[in-house]
Amino acid sequence: MLDERDLQAIAQIIDSKIQESEQRMTTKIQESEQRMTAKIEASEQRMGAKIEESASQTLKEAMQGAAALMESYFEPKFNLLFENQQTMLETLAPKSRVDELEEEVSVLRSVVRQHSRDIELLKHA
Repeated sequence: MLDERDLQAIAQIIDSKIQESEQRMTTKIQESEQRMTAKIEASEQRMGAKIEESASQTLKEAMQGAAALMESYFEPKFNLLFENQQTMLETLAPKSRVDELEEEVSVLRSVVRQHSRDIELLKHA
């Protein structure tokens, strides 16, 4: 029959086996957690890249749409302004002609002054 020492030795062996089993389980759990963490991080990176790509594409499409809208809205107005400017430039007198007219007006003013003085002198005579 087993005496008390034998029972204590068996208890110690059982305890050591339980501890070894717990350590193996803890190690396996930690390894599993590390693998899961790595998979989650990789998945997050892929999703982040997809989100950035999608956001970039959406921004690009929005900018193209805005450019098209601006072009369709402003181009006709700019064309009208350009046509109006062309018409104005065509109807404006050239600078040389304006200079000639200024000289003529100056001469006419002096002649009108002289005539006004002559008329005043004739009225008083």
